[in-house]
Parts: sequence; C-alpha cells; structure tokens
Amino acid sequence: MSENVRDICYNEDKAKAMLGEPVALALKRRLADMRAEEFVAGLMAGAPREITHQGNPAYKLNLSTQELLIFCSGHTPSPILEDGRMDWHQVSRVKLMQIGPIC
Repeated sequence: MSENVRDICYNEDKAKAMLGEPVALALKRRLADMRAEEFVAGLMAGAPREITHQGNPAYKLNLSTQELLIFCSGHTPSPILEDGRMDWHQVSRVKLMQIGPIC
C-alpha cells in the first residue's frame, strides 16, 4: 500500500480533504464492509468485480460514480484455483492498491 493510500485510509480528515466528504464516508463504509466479511467473495456493496491491475488479479469497488478502490490479495502465496485464477473465496487479507477516479 502506498503511503498516500495508507494516509487516506487511516486519517479521516485527510480522506475528506483529498476525496471530499461523500467519497471519504463511502471509503469508510467500504473498509468496514471489508473488515466485516471473512472472504473477499462475500463483499456485496460497491458493485465488486474482479479485474486485472498492473498485470495481477485484483478487485474493484465503487466508492461513488467517480471514485473507486482497487485491492489485491494480501496472501503470500495467494490462493489460486486449478485453472490459474485467484480463489477470492479464500482471500481473507487484502492489499489496497489505489483509491482514485474511475477511468
């Protein structure tokens, strides 16, 4: 996790200053959702979907119509299915990669 992403996640005032209050509150809710779920596959809020980020399997959650949160597995090694895809039903630790605009 980059220092900037960490600061935004751990400092609500900084998140509000950088993202605006509505997105900062959405981020707070999404992070709470992530802590409450045992595995990534159980996430429901934020239109979760699997993507490829910097060549690696990742997940994307919407924070608003303009902002998103991207994370990858925080396991070493990551749980992989027989077909080579990430087993998101076994991922219980994540690494936050990006908070930013939807492209």
